[in-house]
Amino acid sequence: MPAEAGDHGAADDSSRLDGLLIGSVTDTGAHIGAVYVLDTSGELLRMVAGIGMPAPIARSFSRVRTTQALPLAVAIRERRLLWIDSREQLARGFPTVALALPYPFALALVPLYAGDTIVGGFLLLWPARHGSELDPHLLGVVNDTCARLGELIGRAAEQGRPITAGHLPRLLGPRSTRTPADTGTLNLLNRLPEGFCELDVDGRLTLISTQASDLLGLPAAEALGERLWEALPWLAGPSYENRCRAAVISGRTTRFTGRSPEGRQLTFALYPGLCGLTVRVTQAEAKPDQAPDQTPDPADGENVPPLMTACTTSCGWPPPSPGR
Repeated sequence: MPAEAGDHGAADDSSRLDGLLIGSVTDTGAHIGAVYVLDTSGELLRMVAGIGMPAPIARSFSRVRTTQALPLAVAIRERRLLWIDSREQLARGFPTVALALPYPFALALVPLYAGDTIVGGFLLLWPARHGSELDPHLLGVVNDTCARLGELIGRAAEQGRPITAGHLPRLLGPRSTRTPADTGTLNLLNRLPEGFCELDVDGRLTLISTQASDLLGLPAAEALGERLWEALPWLAGPSYENRCRAAVISGRTTRFTGRSPEGRQLTFALYPGLCGLTVRVTQAEAKPDQAPDQTPDPADGENVPPLMTACTTSCGWPPPSPGR
């Protein structure tokens, strides 16, 4: 096979794998997903691609040994779908993982087969409001996706162009944070009395409305591409960063308050979506017995306004149609 044809085939395989991953996440309502391949030793799983997860989380779980006490490793060893429906179940079975990810979510982990041979692993995360079992529709989508992923990985290996993981996982996400924001979305947000901004899954600002810029004292042109807590030093405490990460990993609305250098008390509501967070910024009255970084437990996110959903799902790339 000519090298050029091999490179083209490998690129097609990667594109199809990405399409299957994106399609499964959108079709099941999950907010995080990842595909792993098993190396030739059969002992190490490496993440090829992920979606919806912050880069530090992806790096931490980019390599999984099949002998480890980790959920994906157990699914591979036991050759079955492993369903974890709550933070409590995760803590009982995998306490180290629960400590590293102390957020409420449900998790499905599945081996990928090419014929009778395991060639990789697949995972999806949902907000923790699913039942003790996957419902038949979601299970059907997961099983179909895994069959197609396994077939893809196996066929690529047979044709001499095995799908392998890079040094770091390929993280799928929205358009570059340096790309000018969609004019229609920004015009819509600028008409509203509250301030709005968008963050990617790593907390980088991708859009800031005029009202948010005024409330935060943050010129949009200078802040785009920076993480919120870097652009605003008064939000640099770890509790603020953790609130953003909690919203991304749990898929649930979270809130916190902060006081600007001018003494203005602001409330931040974080609405998660597949591509990151929509943040609503409003002025609030400070409570005498509540410090700026203290908030109630995360809201359940059941009644997220349609505007929030529209903003957080405007990723700049339509999901490709997964082909066989």
